[in-house]
Parts: sequence; structure tokens; C-alpha cells
Amino acid sequence: TVIYDAAGTYVYYITEQTGSIGGITYDKTKYKVAVEVTDNGDGTLSAAPGYFVVGENGEETPYTPETASTVVFTNTYRAGSVTLSGEENLKAEKILTGRDWGENETFRFELAAISTTADEGNAVIPMPAGAQNGKAILELTKADPSGSFGDISYQTPGTYVYTISEQETGNAITSWDKSVYTITVTVTDDGSGSLKVEAVMTKNGESVSGADFTNVYDPDGDQPSKDVTKETDGTKMSVNGTL
Repeated sequence: TVIYDAAGTYVYYITEQTGSIGGITYDKTKYKVAVEVTDNGDGTLSAAPGYFVVGENGEETPYTPETASTVVFTNTYRAGSVTLSGEENLKAEKILTGRDWGENETFRFELAAISTTADEGNAVIPMPAGAQNGKAILELTKADPSGSFGDISYQTPGTYVYTISEQETGNAITSWDKSVYTITVTVTDDGSGSLKVEAVMTKNGESVSGADFTNVYDPDGDQPSKDVTKETDGTKMSVNGTL
């Protein structure tokens, strides 16, 4: 309550002080309140306030409070992003038994986005850089038989589920590892502007530290079938055999 004892125009400005609460965007609106105090000629004074929003360049726009004598400041909260380390949480290793690696031989592994609870399941599931259509590829070689998928950044709290599996290619393998590893990523908001992330990798419900795939080559086993073209007496014929 402000008490006036003389007629005149009294001007006030109302602004919000910028604080240091994490994740908060403060309202920078500046309000002007001009109070016209008039002498009623009967020994009493009357006060009538006028409200304005002051622009960046000093321009004033009339403002009508939603509630009498109340100006509104709207703050928004959003936690910053958090990054999951692929090197620590999305590791894969290729183990080859029965033969040596070829010098230029590669094996391919796929990280696939499965589901999320973020935004009631409607959020786009974050993936490492370079991923396409919810899938990322990792190639391992003789020189680098172990590696990891790239880091993943998250903007929204929720649970995110991925799988890692091996793609069967044309390598000379008699028994491919069909294991599927599940990675469950939990992103939480600590309420002070920061997101926290935790990841758990499992295989058949058991916690593991990385995705290991063992492929077997058995020289006496069934070999991959390939199309062979044979030319006899100038005539080409296609046969199906084993190389």
C-alpha cells in the first residue's frame, strides 16, 4: 500500500531480478506504473494507476492487468542437455575362432533405436552422429577388433532403449553370433537445471559391460553358398556350389 498526501503523477518501474537458479529463464519484461493522484476538492485525494510495458527502445505499450494491480512475470524451466559416452557404454568386440582375420576383412554391427518414454513415447530417440533412420553402424577390423558407437546427447528426461546386434555379411563364417544386447538409458532431471544419465547393457536379462560377438569358422562345416559361373566349350553355365 502506498499512501499519497499530494496531487501529482507518480511513476514506478517493476522488473524481475535475474537470479541464479539453474535451468530458469528469467522474464525480462519491464513494466511502468503511472499513478495519477488528483485532489477531489473536498479534502480527499483519488489515485488511478495506469500500466504500460516498456520496450527495449523505451516505447510504451498500454497494459491491462489480468488481476487488479497485478503484473505478470513468466519464467520457464528447462534443464541442459547431457551426453552419454559411447566409449564407456556402447562398446562392442569381435572374437573370431577357427581362422585368422583377413587383412582387409570387416565385421558390421548395428545400434538400433527401439523405444522411449520421453514425451509419452512420441519423442525422437537420440542417436550418435551419422546414424540414419534410427540405426548406427560400427565396423570392426583385424587392426581394431573392438570399438564403440558414438556419443549420444539427450535433451529430455525419460527412458531410452537400444539394441546392438551383428549384421551377417559375406564373410567366410560357418556360425554367426546372433546375440542381441539391450541398452537401457535413463535420463533424469535433478531439478536444478541439469540432466543425469545412466545406462545399463544386458544380454538375456544379465548385466554385461560390453557387447561381445564370437563368430566361428569350421573348415569341415557347411560353408556359405555362392553362385559360381563356369565356362565350358564357350558356353557359360551357372551352378551353385561352395567356395
